[in-house]
Amino acid sequence: MKLSVCAGACVLAIVLGSPRAEARQVEAGIKGGVTVATLSTEGLQGLESNSGVGGLGGAWISFGGERGGLRTEVLVAGRRSSLVSAGPAIDVSSTSVDVPVLVYGRWGSGRRVRPMLFGGVELGAITSVSQTVDGTKTDIGDEIRAFDAGVVVGVGLEVGQGRHPVVFDVRYVAGLRDLSESSETTFKRRTVEFSVGVRF
Repeated sequence: MKLSVCAGACVLAIVLGSPRAEARQVEAGIKGGVTVATLSTEGLQGLESNSGVGGLGGAWISFGGERGGLRTEVLVAGRRSSLVSAGPAIDVSSTSVDVPVLVYGRWGSGRRVRPMLFGGVELGAITSVSQTVDGTKTDIGDEIRAFDAGVVVGVGLEVGQGRHPVVFDVRYVAGLRDLSESSETTFKRRTVEFSVGVRF
């Protein structure tokens, strides 16, 4: 949480410190990648959470200038993780529609490779959740809250000059909301996301 706030403050300072004469512009792009997710849990005695790999895809639009601005994304993300004990592992899979709202800064105008830094918040609508034990899949959507909120911090690289540079980014998303409907357990999402996209 503190890391995301500090990163967002630094990026905001860069954006606000950009020259007033800088032309403002609208940019858009598409992206896809992988998620490496785990669950932060409490109240589950004897169970350890292990990470799993899923996928993501979506689009984004940003408002700002060459040095930075505000970006909103719409992503469909699949997350997988597992809960391991002495018995069979419990594999948990979920799908959500996530909307990160990010402040970003970037450097090196006119260069072929431009680094980026960003931070912000993410809202998520969880559309499905299931668990699989010994090959038997069960829908557990009724046991999980439908909406999540979290903080985001990340870095990226924009590679290429011209109209369609390729954008790489890696980010950490920390869910702040307890997603368990039970008062005896706590589930919070933790995700590292790797993606590549194209800016139009």
